[in-house]
Amino acid sequence: MGTGYSMKAKGSSVAEVYIYEDIGKRFGGVSDKQFAVDLKALGPVSTIHVRLNSYGGDVFEGLAIYRLLADHPATVVAFIDGIAASIASEIGRAHV
Repeated sequence: MGTGYSMKAKGSSVAEVYIYEDIGKRFGGVSDKQFAVDLKALGPVSTIHVRLNSYGGDVFEGLAIYRLLADHPATVVAFIDGIAASIASEIGRAHV
C-alpha cells in the first residue's frame, strides 16, 4: 500500500476515504483486505466520503472494495478529484 490511501473518521458520524493510488496489492496500492479492516475500524458512521484519484488496478480487489462500500449502512458519497479510470470508476459508483 502506498501513501495515497487513508481512511479516518471525522467526528462521530462522517468518515473520509482517500484513494489516490492504484487498486490492489499487486499494483502496490490499497488491498481489499486492508480496506475491509479499516472500514470495520471506523465504527458506526452515517456518511462516508470517498475521494478518488486513481488509474484503477486489480479488478477483483476493486470489486470487493466496491461491494464493501455498497453494502455498508452509511450513505456513501464519491468525489472524483482527478481521475477514476478502470476499476476505480466502479468504486466511485458505490453510492448509486
